[in-house]
Amino acid sequence: MKTTTKAKDEVKSLRAKLVEIRASLGKVEKTKRNPHFGYSYVGLEQLNALLEPKLSEHNIWLDSSVTSESVNYGEGKAGVFASVHTAHTFRDCDSDEVITVESSGLGWDAGDKATPKAITAAVKSFLKANFMISDEADDPEAHGERPAVKPSHSRTKPYEETTAEGDHKASADLLEVKAFLTENKIPDAFLLTLLKEKKLIDDKIKTVPSIQPGILRRVLGEKSKANLIKAWAAQQADEDSGSANAPDPDWPEAKRPKKINGEVRTNEGDQTQGRKPVMDDITPEDYLMQEVGHKNWRKVKVHWGNDKGKTLGSLPAKSLVGYWINKWQPKPYKGVWQDKDILLDMALCLASAEMNNE
Repeated sequence: MKTTTKAKDEVKSLRAKLVEIRASLGKVEKTKRNPHFGYSYVGLEQLNALLEPKLSEHNIWLDSSVTSESVNYGEGKAGVFASVHTAHTFRDCDSDEVITVESSGLGWDAGDKATPKAITAAVKSFLKANFMISDEADDPEAHGERPAVKPSHSRTKPYEETTAEGDHKASADLLEVKAFLTENKIPDAFLLTLLKEKKLIDDKIKTVPSIQPGILRRVLGEKSKANLIKAWAAQQADEDSGSANAPDPDWPEAKRPKKINGEVRTNEGDQTQGRKPVMDDITPEDYLMQEVGHKNWRKVKVHWGNDKGKTLGSLPAKSLVGYWINKWQPKPYKGVWQDKDILLDMALCLASAEMNNE
């Protein structure tokens, strides 16, 4: 049996192979969706599925490791903040040529996922940057036309035009803003809504990490923070005193509405009506796992009304079924969904499904 080997000049260098892979990639469609703010994005598993067969075809091994990690634990329920630096090594299995690239990422979580989120951010940043993967729409400038952009507000600092990515000062500001929001129990969506109302950011900004560093610095001003706390307190007071408050658990049965969500209820016990989530692009089970790390709807707390602070599992049936499951529906605040509203809605859907199956 005759064997042949490639001539030295026939073997491509590792860099040449990586360039060939990069040239074969096009724009990547956003298939993942964030249920909080209703925007789509490219997930790490999507990038892995795109690049793995191409790396394998060129006989290239890629490994990643964390070279350093910093974890800060906020007080009370402020959550955990993690920062990691990573190293990513391409190894050509044909020539043993090696290329190592470094990256970094930030992560925040109320539980134990801060470090994994930071690692995911670092790996995604490394892959997208080095393979020049784009998930944005076609650039009008590529056709020789520069679109006329009317600024949403008067900007005096170029710093406001940048993002927090790769800017250590901006990253520190971002962590401080997240800690402030968590400490004061202010949803990210509420801050984004206020900034849009003041025309400091536009509709393209969907998350706090996407806010320009100059705007983040404004948020950290003592006067701005005081105004933000005051505005959130006013919003909470409005919710607590609104006409949509939960009824007293001891409401007489005769005074309860006979028609709920367009369906007539009987007086033969509190029967649920097969509640459906307001966001149907993720299952309630997956949502609870993602947000609180478990699927137990009984542990989810009510965040407003007469039952504020109580877990769903501790509520009497008249309150849980008669009001929360069969009547209460979340509503977006000025077009933006509140995190706690969506979490409660998902938990109530699980409760409804369980009771209907009993």
